[in-house]
Amino acid sequence: MSAPSVTALMTTYNCAEVVGETIQSVLAQTLDDFELLIVDDGSTDDTVEKIRSFCDPRIRFYPQADNAGVGYRLNQALQWVNSAFVAKVDADDICMPQRFEKQRDYLLAHPELGMVKSYFEYFTDDPVVADSERYRQFKRVKEPQHNSIDTPQALALQLMRWNCVVHTSYFARTEVVKRIGYPDTRIGEDYSLFFRAAKDGVGIGCVPECLVKMRLSQSSVTTKADSALHFAKTLVELKQDELRALYQRHSELWIYGTGALAKGMMLSLPEIGLSASGFIDRNAADFYAPELGRYPVLALSETLPKGVVIAAQPVRDEICSFFINAGWAEWSDFMVIA
Repeated sequence: MSAPSVTALMTTYNCAEVVGETIQSVLAQTLDDFELLIVDDGSTDDTVEKIRSFCDPRIRFYPQADNAGVGYRLNQALQWVNSAFVAKVDADDICMPQRFEKQRDYLLAHPELGMVKSYFEYFTDDPVVADSERYRQFKRVKEPQHNSIDTPQALALQLMRWNCVVHTSYFARTEVVKRIGYPDTRIGEDYSLFFRAAKDGVGIGCVPECLVKMRLSQSSVTTKADSALHFAKTLVELKQDELRALYQRHSELWIYGTGALAKGMMLSLPEIGLSASGFIDRNAADFYAPELGRYPVLALSETLPKGVVIAAQPVRDEICSFFINAGWAEWSDFMVIA
């Protein structure tokens, strides 16, 4: 029996309450030539039982006893994929019925591209989340910001800076995903895939329609205290070549921003043998954090040293434009970490 043309790839962990709706949205696709490959990452709730309640021959299920992390499980799952295309599906999100068909047809019509994303929209069925400022900010800012980056040229530029592809929206040629692969990490595995694909010259397009609904829950809109540090460590490892080149060019690094990601950067740089001299922000200050010590903070209005790493996501575009308008060259004089 020949393999289907598309494998929908899903990892699960303690998502019993929502995974059924996600599976139903996959099984309802207008494209019938697909399979749903699910790897459970050691769930301790009723997720496994919920998945097994679906009696559909298109589902291949691989429950695992231990919790190894999403990056590890996705790489593991890729060894079982024999189809021409992979569609990523997060266990709590919803696929529109024509998602697979439209994304497959897009890649068939664009043989020069290796991946395609789509527009998406956030949703929630939790009234507490719906009434939160962070949810409103996601709908008002993040959703249109991601969806506005919708050409191969724009995606190639922005992916080198930050993750403008929602993981659950991508559809790709299997050989591309297997060649690039996922890192063995629990956070940032999605950006690692897309950054390395863009750096490798893989063309990425966009179907300009909402084909995915991305669920926000109380856990997804609450930032864990140490998540910024873990993300910073992943980013430093991912972009270590660019960081080292910037340091070698200017013999120093400065971090724009003083938030959690910037502090995580300061703590993570020594892991690749680098260090930063201090921070840059809108106003000069005397910065001190117990886990870091004391560092100078230069004001944006001063004559600044080059070798700047932008680690302030809300003002990323503004600060990029500021340096470019000042005659600085991206990657030579400054770079964005995320």
